[in-house]
Parts: sequence; C-alpha cells; structure tokens
Amino acid sequence: MKTFYKNLIITSAFLAALSADAIGPVVTDLSLNVSPQYPSAGENFTVKAKSFTFDPVRANFQWLLNGKIVSSGKGLSEQIFTASKLGSQMTIKAVATMNGGSSFGAQIIVNVADIDLIASPLTYTPLFYRGYSFASPGAVVEIYAVPHLFSGGARIAPKNLIYEWFVDGNKFSAKSGEGKNKFILDTWDAGNASYDIGLKVSSSGGSISVQKNIRIRPQNPQVLFYEINKLTGRKNLAHSSFFLRSGETLSVLAEPYFFGLASLNRAAVSWNANGNVIDTTSENPKILEVTAPENSISSTNFGSSIEDAKTIYQRAAAELTITVTE
Repeated sequence: MKTFYKNLIITSAFLAALSADAIGPVVTDLSLNVSPQYPSAGENFTVKAKSFTFDPVRANFQWLLNGKIVSSGKGLSEQIFTASKLGSQMTIKAVATMNGGSSFGAQIIVNVADIDLIASPLTYTPLFYRGYSFASPGAVVEIYAVPHLFSGGARIAPKNLIYEWFVDGNKFSAKSGEGKNKFILDTWDAGNASYDIGLKVSSSGGSISVQKNIRIRPQNPQVLFYEINKLTGRKNLAHSSFFLRSGETLSVLAEPYFFGLASLNRAAVSWNANGNVIDTTSENPKILEVTAPENSISSTNFGSSIEDAKTIYQRAAAELTITVTE
C-alpha cells in the first residue's frame, strides 16, 4: 500500500510538471505599454492597457497620474498624457474593474529624459559659408551625444552613462559602452545611401533610459564659381555666367563644397575651355585667370572638375560661361 501511494505522489508531480510546461509563463492580468517609449518634455504620449484575462472593452477604467485621478470610463483602455518637464518622473497607474466587482491594476514610471544628437561631417566648406556642412559619400561623420538623464532630480554625469550605438538597427558593440558619447561613422563611397543612427543611453543600473535616432543622408560634393577681385577680394555671390570687356582680366575661383577633408587634400583640379583641357596661370589651381584680347567679342564655355582618384563619389564638376564685349 505504501508503494502504491508513493507511486501515486510521483505520478501526480509528473503530471503537474507537464501541465505547467503546457501553460507556459504566467501572464499578468494587466500590462501598460507606452508609445512613444521615450517621450521628451512637452511631448504627448499614449499609455495603453492590455490584458489576456478579461476584455478591456467591458471593463471600467480609472487612470491616475502621481496618485491623482485624471480620467475614468468604461472601455477607456487608452489614455494620452503630456510629458512633464525634463528630469521629472511620472507615475501612471491604471485600474480596471469588471461588472462582477473583480479589479486589476498596473503601474509604470515614465522618466522624462532626452538626448541631443549633433552630427558633425568632416567635410569642407569655405570660411564665409554660414550654412550646414553636409556629409558626402565616402566621408567621415562624427556624432556627439549630449544626454539629459536625471536621478533623484540631479543630472547624471555623461561619463557615468551607458551608450549603445546602432546603425540601421545593428548594434556596434565595439563603439558602445560607459562614457562613449561619440560615434564615428565612415560613410560608404556609394550614391543614394542613408544611415539611421540610433542611440540608447541608460543609467548604470538600467532603471533610467532614453533612446533617439538621427538620419544621415550624404550629398554629392559641389563646385561653385566666384569672381575674385585683387583689391576687394572674393565677391559674395556665386555665378555661372561672367562678363568682361575686351582688354580686361577676370579671375574666377572654383570653390569646392562638402568634399571629405582627406579626399580634398589629395584631389586634382583641372580646367577646360570648350571641352579642351587648359593650364591655369595662377599659383592656386582653383583660380582661373582670363584676359580678353583687345577689340574682341567672344563667348567661351569653361569647365572645372575636382576629383579624388581613389574614390568614386568624391568628385564634382561644373561649367561657366565668360562673355567678352567691347
């Protein structure tokens, strides 16, 4: 008889184990999802309640923010909130009550944090240029992160944070880690490429985190033409057509834009007139000097190209017309 009961106990335990495996992990009665997952200060975000135990449409919901009721109603399984100031903490709770009196609750904490991502392409622009320097195919882009994460109302030092860098969804573990707030992107020497740079920054324990993305779209290098005056210097506006009188001299600068710094250092500059290669007389190969003969009238098409022979896309060409009148 003892043997029978012993076998019965073992068999019951075995069946219970099988039953547990069939059921799988225990599902919580109510869960909350935040979208977007990392709201910034002043941004609206949605919190959605989900359950595998009951139908949220038939439940009476009550939403609380930092302990205060903000809304309630039947089937109110979603609620929109506005993120508080940077560094604040929002405790959001949802309570769902069924007609039979049973209730379910869930709570989340939203830490309002942010990251500033600053892209700095290592490409050339003239000193007088006041616009943004674009990345170009085959050039290097430096990306700096300025995180704004707080704990207990105090800003967490950037050097103490964990940085996880991603490119098009793929994590770069070698460039991730504590204090690594700088990412170097080597763009492909290819046309029409773009890069989705993602960064997740977390506190050392992982309790506070924020994520942000920035898209890098390289642009092809360009060449623009500016008139150079020996007395007043470079003119402010770029042109593709220039005019001078017979007997006068004109100096035109071919100014490159958005070339990678390494490529521009080794790039070759060439000029042509009506399709024929010409040599320039200026010490600066980017400057074309033209003297119109006396008593002449003409119109000549000139072209300039700047090319790095080691790359495909680190090159640009442009054309200009010089018209001589009496």
